[in-house]
Order: sequence, then C-alpha cells, then structure tokens
Amino acid sequence: MAAGLDALNLLDTLAEVVFRTDAEGCWTYLNPAWTRLTGFSIAESLGNRFISYVHPEEIEHTIALFMAVVVGGADHCHHETRYRIADGTYRRVQIRARVLRDDDGEVVGNMGTIIDVTDARFGAEMAGEQSALLELVPTGGKIDDLPVGVVIYDPDLAVRRASRVVDRLVGTPTRSGDPVDELSLRLRPAAPGGPALGGEWGLVATARRTRQAQIGDLDVLPARAAAAQDAAAGRPATGEPQEVSLGPVRSLRATVIPMHDDSGTQVAVVFSDITDLRRAERQQAALAYLGQRALTTLDVAALLNEAVELVASTLAVERCDLIECIELATQTGGRASRAGFGEAHDDVTAVPDGAGGAGGVVGVARIADVGGSPRPTSDVQAHVRACYGRYGGSWNAGLVSAAPGSYISKVLSSCQPLVVDDLSGHPDIATERWLQGDGAVASVGAPIGVGSRAFGVLAAHSGTRRWFTKDEAHFVQSVANIIAAAVELAQMQEDRARLAVFEDRDRIACELHDLVIQRLFSVGLRLQSLTRLVAEPGVERLSAAISDLDQTIDEVRRTIFDLRPPYA
Repeated sequence: MAAGLDALNLLDTLAEVVFRTDAEGCWTYLNPAWTRLTGFSIAESLGNRFISYVHPEEIEHTIALFMAVVVGGADHCHHETRYRIADGTYRRVQIRARVLRDDDGEVVGNMGTIIDVTDARFGAEMAGEQSALLELVPTGGKIDDLPVGVVIYDPDLAVRRASRVVDRLVGTPTRSGDPVDELSLRLRPAAPGGPALGGEWGLVATARRTRQAQIGDLDVLPARAAAAQDAAAGRPATGEPQEVSLGPVRSLRATVIPMHDDSGTQVAVVFSDITDLRRAERQQAALAYLGQRALTTLDVAALLNEAVELVASTLAVERCDLIECIELATQTGGRASRAGFGEAHDDVTAVPDGAGGAGGVVGVARIADVGGSPRPTSDVQAHVRACYGRYGGSWNAGLVSAAPGSYISKVLSSCQPLVVDDLSGHPDIATERWLQGDGAVASVGAPIGVGSRAFGVLAAHSGTRRWFTKDEAHFVQSVANIIAAAVELAQMQEDRARLAVFEDRDRIACELHDLVIQRLFSVGLRLQSLTRLVAEPGVERLSAAISDLDQTIDEVRRTIFDLRPPYA
C-alpha cells in the first residue's frame, strides 16, 4: 500500500504528462501535469477521447498512426502533434505511448507520456533566424532580401535599419531614429495578458535584460484604433482621416534577438506573418467551443446569442444576425414548406473550391451583378431571432423579407455560404432596411439547415467593403451547421419528452380501462343481482347506486379517450 502511494506521489511531481486510456481512447488516468500543460482540469478531462484534443488537421494522421500500430501488432508509438489547450490555442507535444493488451492479445488501452516541445520548436526557429541575421547585420547585407520583416535597434533602442517588409506588415512607415515604442503602439499582444513589444517588461526589454532571444505573437491594430492611440499620446494624425474597417487584423510572430558588440547591445526584431495561422486557430477554437456548448446545453436561446457573438468576434465584424423564417404563406392562401426556398436563381453564381465544406457545402456563392426590382413575392414571415452589434437589439430590426429575390431567399436558395462584397452594387437587396440599418456594406450569410429543414440564416456584416475569404464563409457555414444540429437535438429531446408523457398517459388510460372500469362494472352487476333479494324500499336506493356507477363508468371512459395520445 505504501509503495503504491509513493508511486502516485512521484507521478504527481513529474513535469511530463502521464496518461492511460481505455480501448476506446478515453482518458482513464491523467497526472497533474495535464492541467499545467493544457489548463483543463483532470475531472473534466477523464472520460473524454484523446483524439478530441488533437488539432483538426492532424486527426486523420493520428488515427492512421495508431491503427497501424494496433493492426501491425506493435506495442509502442512515438510521434509529434498539436494539442488544444484551454484558451483555444495549440501546443506542440511529443507523445510516447505503449499499447496495452490482454492475455488474448486484444487491445485494452494504452499508456504513456506527453511532453511539451513548443518552446524547443520555437528555439530552433529562432536559432535559424538568429544565424541568418548574424550573417547579414555585421556585413551590411540587404535585409530587404529577407522574406520576413526585420528592424534593428541600436543600444539606445532607436531604429538603425528596417526592411520594407515591416512597413507592409504593420501598415505604417518605420523611419530611422524612431524609438521602439513608436512601433509598439501599432501592435498589441495577440493573447490577453501577453507580452507587448515595448515597455519595461516587453519582449525587447526582456531580451536585453536576459540576453536571450524572446518570441511572442502580436496583432496589428486597425487604423481606427491606431489613430486613437496617436490621439491619446498627443501625436498628430498622419494623412487624411479614413473610415477603415475593424475587419481582420494582421497577426505577426515577433522574434526579438539581442546582439552584443563593443558599442553595446543591439536588438533585432524579426516579424513573420502568421495571420492565416492565427485566423484558422481562432476559427477552430470557436467551433470547438460552440460544438461542446451545443452538446451540453438545452438553452437554445442562450446558444444562439453565444453563436452570433462568437462569429462577430472571430471574424472581427461589427454585426452578426440570426434570422428565423417562421412560415411561408402562398398567394393562393395555402401554406408551402420551407423547401420552396430551394428554387434556383440565375443571379447567384457558385464558386466551387474543390474542397467541400461542412454540411455538404462545396463552395462559396457570390452574387453576380443584377438589375431591376425584386420579383413578385409571397408572404414570408421572418424575424431576427438573435443579433450582436445591432443598435436597439433584435426588435429594432423591423420587417425581414424572405421572399424570392431577397437576401434571405438568395442565401437559402444557394444552399451554401453566400458572399456580398458591396451591398450598394446590388439594388435588389440594398433596400432591405434590416440589412443596412446599421451601416452594413459587405455581408456573408449561410443557411441554417438544409433544404426543407432549413429554418433560417446566419449572416455576418462588415461596415466597409470587404472580400470575405472562402475559409471565413465556410466558418460561418460551420457555425450554422452547429446551430442547426443544436436546434434539431433540442427538438428531438422535446419530442422525446412529449412521447414519454403520451406513453405515461396511455399507460394510465389502459389501467383505468382494464382495472378500474372492470371493477366498477363488476360491482354494478353484483348490486343489480341484489335487487331481487332486498325489500322494496331498498330497491330504489340500489337502483340509484347502480345508475351512479354507470354514470361514473361513462365519465371514466371519456377520461380515457381524452388521455389517449393523438396517434392512438
């Protein structure tokens, strides 16, 4: 017993994650290093499948690797992959696992260790960049020839040299003699609480203080936010004021390398563009979070509000709407199903990407140039069910048209994400007040559900003209698919609860019929047989009691019919 406790105490002190899974790949043991690495508690992680923490791009490779080990009869596996952590980002880890088999050779699980190698990878990248810089800087080599942006600061932290790539990445010119804080004001930490470029405890100061290279991810501030920074610092604005979108900021990885010589410590800052990587990670983290919420919550209204806020923040747009189509009344007075939105329109062109998206999405539709007025419409009822960034909330959206030719109809009929780069260029939908009421200029929308099961549209809107990418459009479609699945799940649970009530009522009805009525009828027969054995004054009272029993039996029968479910 003591030896077992000592072993557990030893596992608790290890820096490496020690794990064990069952045959299904679900965690059955994790030591405290798991929480230190990922931020997830052990209690919430046990029972989850290990594959759910693997980066989506590496899931197929990981499964193939483990299957090869199991089928091939091997007992060890060693590979590197990316694991999701609590803040939605990923860490690169090295996994060594041993397959566990029973006496019959059947796999019953695996156990092993997980080691965080992210910093080691960064160190290797920094070593390569540092070597390249050490060759270029002393010899006066052309840093403009490098594919990355480079700024070299002298011992007084003033710009000595800067490549033109920096100007393109940051969006403002970097001049010789500028202090490090000039560039730092245009950048912010990518993660809340992360290190900034400048400042007393920023990346540059830390690199000089420790004489070791530092690395951090930074986001470029939008022009509007940068102008506010200039105003707060008392600096004059550069150029004419412009209305610039808050839309997707550029993300940079900054590697700060201290270089020592006789004149003091110079600092070289290397900027690499990781915008696509950060955008993909944010979208994947958002989808993972929303998917988990969809499986664990029964509050659909709260989920819809979270979804629109998540889409707006992930895509960095000003507004996001979720429109629900209630019903479609035809001109003849009848009712048509929502499949009527599936009619093809000539003014919607599909741009296939060959990759295929979630939920059967195979491309992105962009509205072609169209003229004229909207076509005759049916009476379609639709409303904004949830929104983010809309002044006055959902109730202030006003009438939402989902008739043929409208924005909602075009999204539903395209059966895939629909991108409108400039609403002003499409007069057929530009007049819809709910769409442009708060200054929407560009939009991307995706149907929630498919075909006759589509019940609405999820749409993100930008305040300036913007070319939404296919990845962004497919992200909106993926969120719409999660919402559709959550709504269907909630509907199934509601139907299941209703069915349980019907089954309970049916059971009660059967018991009333088979037990209560039969007993009442039997009592009535016995009382009726007694009328021949009692004197005349008692016969009248017995007949009245038998009549009351007959009336009670009739009332119970009516109650049984009322209890029967509609399908019975």
